[in-house]
Amino acid sequence: MAKHESHLSFSIVLAICYAAASFFLIPVYPEHLILSVIIFIIASSLPNIDNSESPSCQELCSFFPAIITVITLYQLAPNLIHKKVVILSLIVVLTYAVSRWFFVKILTKYTVHRGMIHSIPSSIIVFELTFLLFWDTPLTYRLYLAVAAFSGFFSHLLMDAYGNSNIIGKAMGKPKAVQPVLKLAGNSKWATIIAYLLCISLGWLCAINIDPNLDMKSITNIKY
Repeated sequence: MAKHESHLSFSIVLAICYAAASFFLIPVYPEHLILSVIIFIIASSLPNIDNSESPSCQELCSFFPAIITVITLYQLAPNLIHKKVVILSLIVVLTYAVSRWFFVKILTKYTVHRGMIHSIPSSIIVFELTFLLFWDTPLTYRLYLAVAAFSGFFSHLLMDAYGNSNIIGKAMGKPKAVQPVLKLAGNSKWATIIAYLLCISLGWLCAINIDPNLDMKSITNIKY
């Protein structure tokens, strides 16, 4: 298994290459270029979030509650403009504390290292969540940022898959059993089911965002 530093260095190089390629291939604003690099690097650390002892998990457990807090304030902004600083501070502190407690609780209780988080369906979920997160961004840029997230996440899986091969160790007669990472299903049946349900549900939401006219009624009215 590759170390945290190796994953970080690899993701930084790939993120810069992704931004540089997009700069020449498609018209992208500077803020989207910078954001794509950040998302790429963050997404590359996500698979290790199921390991509570990894630096990635500790950093992300602080980062994601902060993002949730910002999103909450953004959604409530029209109703909070005339509120006092004390109320705004209370909302920020409570949102961060509750989301951090919930986030850490879920990770420590319901995740297993190299379980379904280290899988291809999870990389698709990351793509879908990123696409939905930037709901007020034009479609082209939403896809651009979502692909950056998917690429960052998948680059981590590829690097772990390369480390799993351990050709030298096997040649020396010291095979080491490790969990596969480029997998479609995990050891836990329920984790696999939940991952696929998330994939389908978020995929449906993405489809509705792309085509607002797409709904269950329009599908049921299709004539075969």
